Amino acid sequence: MDLKNKKVAFFDMDGTLVDSETLYFQTRKEVLAKYGFDYQKSENNKLLATGFEPTLRYLQQKTGDKALGQKIFDEALALFNQRVE
Repeated sequence: MDLKNKKVAFFDMDGTLVDSETLYFQTRKEVLAKYGFDYQKSENNKLLATGFEPTLRYLQQKTGDKALGQKIFDEALALFNQRVE
């Protein structure tokens, strides 16, 4: 997305424009399933509004592998960004 000619920026911090929390849940669940892991809404609820670092640490702990947790985090975030656009 090219923003250099834009005069206004919107920040959606509460899900008014995009239901980001639901989309984060869906993309994480999808990518975790690809690697054989289940992901429940209750797990996601613990990560709401905590930021990327706690989410990354959680995924690394869940998988028991720092590199795999990072890979899942990166893939889920890329999928999230793709679906937002």
